[in-house]
Amino acid sequence: MLELRVPAWMPEAERQRWAERMRIRIERQLQRAAPTDERLERRARELNRRYFDGRLSWSSVAFAEQQRRWGSCTFTAGVVRISSRAAALPRFVLDYLLMHELAHLEQPGHGPRFWALVNRYPLTERARGYLLALDAGQ
Repeated sequence: MLELRVPAWMPEAERQRWAERMRIRIERQLQRAAPTDERLERRARELNRRYFDGRLSWSSVAFAEQQRRWGSCTFTAGVVRISSRAAALPRFVLDYLLMHELAHLEQPGHGPRFWALVNRYPLTERARGYLLALDAGQ
């Protein structure tokens, strides 16, 4: 239920327009924040195409309940998981998390070759800073 408070002088037709406008805005915000695996899979395919020349393959990319990590990758099984907490983060941060886990499909460790893959994403440092600040606030 949406409760909208408007000035008493506002005509009924305008109240209805505002109510509809706010309903649509709130639904969009909720939809963007919802951890949908389909949305995550779509972003992974796009990042794979753009930064890995489409050469990566995986069996599953999905959100999961992870409280201590932002993501994980079981490269032998091709399973990528992103914490459902990340669903509400800005898109560039979510893309970075996907890039990080997708890079593990080629490079299991965190060596120089791994970071060379991750750093293809132009907002890597910005996203890492965002996550560091977020984690420091907890």
